[in-house]
Amino acid sequence: MLGPDRARETTTTAMDDAGFSARKIADQLAFRDVVDGETIGCRMASVGARQAAAELLQLVNVAQQAMWTPELLADVRERYLPGATDAEIIERLTRLAERDSGLELRTSGRLFPQDGQALTAAAHREKVERVAVALSNARVSITDLESVVGDLRTIHAATGTTREARVDGAG
Repeated sequence: MLGPDRARETTTTAMDDAGFSARKIADQLAFRDVVDGETIGCRMASVGARQAAAELLQLVNVAQQAMWTPELLADVRERYLPGATDAEIIERLTRLAERDSGLELRTSGRLFPQDGQALTAAAHREKVERVAVALSNARVSITDLESVVGDLRTIHAATGTTREARVDGAG
């Protein structure tokens, strides 16, 4: 059996030699040792290492999704994404977890505040992007939009005055 020092040395050597490249590390996952006069060895081919990594990633994804409890979804909805559906919250949590290579919860089962703020910021960014696309598709510039908003405010103010006059005059 490979002792802890030998295992550490083998791993360190493989990582150094590979320059931390996953493909190279997988290709170099091998050891030989002499036990009771017999040479033993093990080698994991890169194909096997990739398959094991893919299966591990699937396991991690399932474990990550198991964290999306109804309590967490309700808390996220209340604190960070008011009005969002469970599906929308799960999608955003999953994207955040993928972006950050995982997501950890506080011991209370809630998000860390910085993660919640990241969810809120992403939601706001998406809204701004949708507005920009809509304006671009309508070929409306910000200057044009400001002009239209000003006109609408003027009309709204005049309509409000007229409505108040009718209500007062009707009484």
